[in-house]
Amino acid sequence: MNSPTKSGDSPTDGPTGATRPRRSRAELREEVLDTGVRILEEEGPAAVGFRLEAVSFPKVFDRIFAETGRRIVPAMVYERIWASQEEYQWEVLDELIRRTGYASGSTVDTIVDIIREARRGSAEERRATLLALCRIAGAVNIDAALSDREWWTLVAVIGASSSARTTLNDTFVSPAVKQSLKNQTDAYSKSYDWILEAIGYRLRPGFTVERFAMLAGALAEGVALRSKFSPDYKEPFDAMLGSNGASEPWSLFGIGLIALVDTFFEADPDFDPESDIPEVPVIERREDALP
Repeated sequence: MNSPTKSGDSPTDGPTGATRPRRSRAELREEVLDTGVRILEEEGPAAVGFRLEAVSFPKVFDRIFAETGRRIVPAMVYERIWASQEEYQWEVLDELIRRTGYASGSTVDTIVDIIREARRGSAEERRATLLALCRIAGAVNIDAALSDREWWTLVAVIGASSSARTTLNDTFVSPAVKQSLKNQTDAYSKSYDWILEAIGYRLRPGFTVERFAMLAGALAEGVALRSKFSPDYKEPFDAMLGSNGASEPWSLFGIGLIALVDTFFEADPDFDPESDIPEVPVIERREDALP
């Protein structure tokens, strides 16, 4: 029986037995890793279960064969690319997480729409815009998280890795989670910087936009996670927070966000209401996916 080649595909793989060019070890590694990530993306949080069976070598190899006709056998990857199937599975999780952590597309779009329609002539009007951002964009952000398969998969990965007793967690997933959270903080920080400039607010002494983004993100994810099991965390209720005394529908997250905003920011007395709205920055974003 022919032994597998040491690099790339076997010379006559595929259903027809046609000779295929050999691929480098790096190309083979990329294909096997990317296929595993796509499987987890497609199957969602349920795939991040016991021992990650959804991305076992046999299942990943079968998927590659079905899609490309290329037959891969364990001897092509064991020791040459990954020391074990477990190491491969943890690296798949690492790569999946590194592709996450950006701003919700629908949240960013809502923020931009509110700012473009805002009245900025007086302090009261700018305060009203700030309240609208917390109330409307805040609700959109929670809805986006609840409907986002990518976010729920990330939550499942964090849960699985936090209880894992293996050095592979420290090597792969833990650094990836930190990078994902940093990506999210950086993306939202850009939007918050833009909001402050557009409506005439500034940081209070001792605070940073990055810390606000970290705290607002943690609050949003906590509320979204609890809302999955208890709608009371998400359902709006009428409250009067504006200066006009009108009652409006507010969520718990929106009210919490107002508290954070008032702690971190204050009106800028030097703001020119006649100034142009600054150009919207390029923000790393993801388009919200269905569950």
